[in-house]
Amino acid sequence: MYRAYSTSDIESPKAWKADILKPVQVPSSAPSIISAVTNETLGFEKILVLSVGPSWRTRGLAAAANLTGLDFTILPQRQHSDELVHAFQHKASGVKGRHTPPFGSAKAWLAHLDLLKHFISSGLETALIVEDDLDWDVSLRTRQMQLVVDNVRNFTGVRPDDLSTSSPYGDNWDVIWLGHCGCDMRPITNSLVPVGWPPAALPYFDPLRLNGTRKQAHWVLEKIGWPVKGWVPPPNGLRLVQDGGAVCTWAYAVSRRSVEKVLARMVQGDDYAFDLALKDACDHGVLNCVTVLPGVMSTYSPPADLGYKSLVNVGDGKGKKGDEAKFEGVKGTTSNIVSSARCKALFAEQCIPPGALFTP
Repeated sequence: MYRAYSTSDIESPKAWKADILKPVQVPSSAPSIISAVTNETLGFEKILVLSVGPSWRTRGLAAAANLTGLDFTILPQRQHSDELVHAFQHKASGVKGRHTPPFGSAKAWLAHLDLLKHFISSGLETALIVEDDLDWDVSLRTRQMQLVVDNVRNFTGVRPDDLSTSSPYGDNWDVIWLGHCGCDMRPITNSLVPVGWPPAALPYFDPLRLNGTRKQAHWVLEKIGWPVKGWVPPPNGLRLVQDGGAVCTWAYAVSRRSVEKVLARMVQGDDYAFDLALKDACDHGVLNCVTVLPGVMSTYSPPADLGYKSLVNVGDGKGKKGDEAKFEGVKGTTSNIVSSARCKALFAEQCIPPGALFTP
């Protein structure tokens, strides 16, 4: 039975130094604070979902959540009038160097702001904010997130035995970007880098990372019309933890300490889309952001030949909305994920996109 609040209620490259590929060693005694990353909300107090209402998106989310033991909270989304959306669109008009978001992007931006304001009023200490077409590997909770938390703590200077932090991920961050469609890769510390060079990105080995060609790395970016020249993925088998932001806010975390700073920057409405404004704030040091590349969460897309267009693209005038009833029973694709939780739950199959490779 569907209730619109919680899905729990609904049905290695040889050139790299060997020590870089070793996981961070966590004391066996511990750490309840660190091991909380394997709970039903991945170590955050809540996983909050951006959603316009029940659809194939939320039903697939619920199926994947039930399969993998995760709990998502879906809040009723405020319906903004066209007049309010237009007013927000022109909030920064005429300001030199600033941009006006298209209608669909402005509407989505307001939804993010509403969720951030809800976070402030809720008393939560941490939350992961996700989109309702989110997808992830079936082993995300049981295997991948321990690697993520160990390396985020390591990257932000938190000792493995430091249990004083309020979050499993430490406290030295404003935003953690776990799901996105691409970002610039920072320089990496490896055997080719001079001794003493400060690491701008921390690499770690993830046996469940979906590998692929350069073309595959650009597949999602090309889908959303983002320029891909110069964008390259980390070497096969590796993920990076690095500073800065990304494109697409498929899954990002905020904390009680950071959310007012995030909201103060994001209410300005002065870029083409919410994710680009957040990326800009991350890249320019306004916010202290940590990004996992490639992301460990992605989004599921129904087949394009059935006329699928995202709600934001439709709102931006980039195509017409397809017949969503057709999307329910036909398998689509999920980028960057080996064993899709959605496709496993709905179709008992993988849904790796064209051009991707996985060598266990």
